[in-house]
Amino acid sequence: MECAFRSGVLHVEDVPLSAVAAMVGTPVLVVSAAALGAATPRPVPRVQHVLSIRSIASAAVLRRLATESCSADVTSGPEMHQALAAGIPPAEIGFSGSSGNGAALAAALAAGIGRFTLELEEEGALLSALALARGTRARALLRVASLAPNPAAFPAAYNRLSRLAGLDLCGLSISAAAAMEPAAIGTLIGHLRAQGHRVERVDLTAVPGGMDDDALSRCASASDVVLGIPVAGLPPEAAVLLTRVLRVKRTPVGPCIFVDAGRAVFRGFHAVQPRSPHMLARVPGARSPHADPGATLDWVERGDLVMIHPDRDPMSQLVVVDGSRCEMEADRLPAATLAGRAARGYENVTSALPDISHL
Repeated sequence: MECAFRSGVLHVEDVPLSAVAAMVGTPVLVVSAAALGAATPRPVPRVQHVLSIRSIASAAVLRRLATESCSADVTSGPEMHQALAAGIPPAEIGFSGSSGNGAALAAALAAGIGRFTLELEEEGALLSALALARGTRARALLRVASLAPNPAAFPAAYNRLSRLAGLDLCGLSISAAAAMEPAAIGTLIGHLRAQGHRVERVDLTAVPGGMDDDALSRCASASDVVLGIPVAGLPPEAAVLLTRVLRVKRTPVGPCIFVDAGRAVFRGFHAVQPRSPHMLARVPGARSPHADPGATLDWVERGDLVMIHPDRDPMSQLVVVDGSRCEMEADRLPAATLAGRAARGYENVTSALPDISHL
């Protein structure tokens, strides 16, 4: 994500980070809508990118990632509703996970969810019965956890499930634990088709090493299937964490800078309004070189704003910057924290914020 200094203040798109901090406080994860759009996977023939809803704890981010080339994977009723609220068509949502009890599966069928990943035969039998009760058939994939020690067990299970009247068994979901290379997957597909079974889709929970989207597209074409491949949650290049310096502790080996983001693991350390000169210091939680004594950093003092690059979603409040407008989400925070913010005047924490580009 490109950040630029304007009039001595660091900006994300057209919004000064100092204005974001003044509006919502810190720490806050600031996401660039433009960078998010640039990181959205491009359409590739026979490859469908699958968003893991559990890894995207932001409706605003999910709405922007949900494109025509993406589907979604959910593991519970709340995740299903989150995907639907983001505008992902029910037919493009897959329900997976062994937590699919009768109520959750029935709700997914009622919503028109497009496919179900079966972990166990018993789950398939339950799903079939629920679908028949609704006068329909449930499109399903069967999870491949491992073909060892009995390679014949999986085809036998696939055969039994394909005979259930309420199931439309049409493909596979390959677990990362199966450690199957493309050639082995192709062999399994060929074996199932030789027995008269239909295999139209193969979902991968992990992409084989060294394979890009174009290579996956060629493999999918060779096996005449659609490949579903996982997409990471919030792309790290699309977000920065805005935090404030709590104190600068003087130590025998140099200053130690403490920020209100706690010990979030991060890279980079940039003052929002840099001072001069630089300082030699370390920051707890930072990766090398900023964790090392004597690293050269922007000079900061207590109360200064700092922009860092988190290695993972810190689950702080979140602001999406789109041009000169901001959309805030604080529903990712614990209820007690939200109550505190509401008491300080942030009652409508999920609504769009006003244009603050002039601040």
